[in-house]
Amino acid sequence: MLKIREKLVEYNQAILIQHKIAKIGPPNKQDLNFLHNWMRSPSMGNVYLLGADSNVWEPESPEFDLAEMVCLLPRQRDSSGSVTALRDYLLQQYHYLIGHRFKRPDHSTGIHGNTVRYSHERVEILFAAIGAVVGSLLLVSTIVVLYAVKSTEMRLLTLGFFTTGFSLALCLFTNGRMVEIFSATAARRDTSSL
Repeated sequence: MLKIREKLVEYNQAILIQHKIAKIGPPNKQDLNFLHNWMRSPSMGNVYLLGADSNVWEPESPEFDLAEMVCLLPRQRDSSGSVTALRDYLLQQYHYLIGHRFKRPDHSTGIHGNTVRYSHERVEILFAAIGAVVGSLLLVSTIVVLYAVKSTEMRLLTLGFFTTGFSLALCLFTNGRMVEIFSATAARRDTSSL
């Protein structure tokens, strides 16, 4: 009976560990793509696997299954997927055009090759500031355009256009639920018509 109890304890612990592992989400597709390119590129990681698992990172291979992968330190999900993709793209363009002059890879360790790291907190602050400026410009431009348009029909069309643009921007660039987006759009419509 004691052996059964020990095995049952081991079994329950294994189930709890498996449950914790299952709660860890899969990696972000952009991050996985970066890892894949980093491993293949001689100027970056130049790391490759040998043997039966050599193509486990290849998205085209039959062994590749994103659902079976876990990310031990996932990116913080503080914004929507479209914002994350836009931020990644703009950060790459920034580094390609300007950032490479100021930020150089650290070759002292020899582990990360030509990889450059930017502070997540600073990037988030910068994109929050850009988002605030763009949001303010959207609100101000609505008022300026409505002031310039004299025809009532054109004002209504313009108001509808800007309201649609505002709700679309909320859908794409925030994590808001539909009821929150609808409420914000209705509140904006009421203030725009004043």
